[in-house]
Amino acid sequence: MMINRITADLNAFARLPQADLVGFVGSNEKPIQGPVGYLDWLLAGAISRLIERQIFHARKFEKLLFSIQGPFASRLGQRRLFLFGLGDTSVEEIEAYTEIILQTHLTLSEANVTATILMLPSSYPSPQIHSCFLDQLSDSPMADKIVLFLQDSDPHGI
Repeated sequence: MMINRITADLNAFARLPQADLVGFVGSNEKPIQGPVGYLDWLLAGAISRLIERQIFHARKFEKLLFSIQGPFASRLGQRRLFLFGLGDTSVEEIEAYTEIILQTHLTLSEANVTATILMLPSSYPSPQIHSCFLDQLSDSPMADKIVLFLQDSDPHGI
């Protein structure tokens, strides 16, 4: 698994390999945090508008496929964004988080995703949650096709 960190410039996503984007959003995240928040900024608030218009609520186990089109597609180089809801991230439930990770793998497999750029959620305050996430990823059959995309100031030191 490759690990990349977001640098603070507009071309960070364009420098990534061609792959589908996968992001996680908590229902209590306002504004959206971490790499998904940065992507939302690049998409001129498109993800925030999905939440504001209640198209996507970021509830636990909720998922949404977002097609990146127009000028954003050429800027980012990726075609699809898979968003997964985490629910209320102020409540840390490792068991539920493990289920979300399993659901993510199943969804990506069903969508015939061959390579993915995974944006680790930054809304969980506990490093235990991120460790659980990384353990699940390393055991995944897709592990060699995942680029883990973290923000520069990851609070958990990954």
